[in-house]
Amino acid sequence: MIEIWTDGSCEVHTTQNGGWAFITSDGGEYGGYLRSTTNNRAELTAVLKALEWCLNRKTTAIIYCDSQYVVNSLTKWGKGWQSSGWKKAIANKDIFTVLYPLYVESGCEIRWIRGHNGNEGNEAADRLAVRCMKNQLTVSNN
Repeated sequence: MIEIWTDGSCEVHTTQNGGWAFITSDGGEYGGYLRSTTNNRAELTAVLKALEWCLNRKTTAIIYCDSQYVVNSLTKWGKGWQSSGWKKAIANKDIFTVLYPLYVESGCEIRWIRGHNGNEGNEAADRLAVRCMKNQLTVSNN
């Protein structure tokens, strides 16, 4: 099974620009630039892009994310939000209404991992997200 590490980054005190990235266990590196965003939106985008990647390749993965907000939203709260018709006041609802159905459809597993704790996959995703943010890059290889 493929493993994927995701991360998002945002310059919260200056430009509000951000980056997202995911790294795959088969050597893939993917990332992009986000203008005027938040760290949570960057984290959500990274997972969204990883799920789209899995669906496009008809594969499942274990996705590691260092955002408890993202992991809990998908594994604990998303089902209730969707079943209520997304009527609650949900931060980042525009992303969740796309992200949650993709998560369910994908069959992927998402797990929380402590960020900046020496895990090479997480560290690589962080470095790529920061690079995409600072250099306004899009990266797609593999």
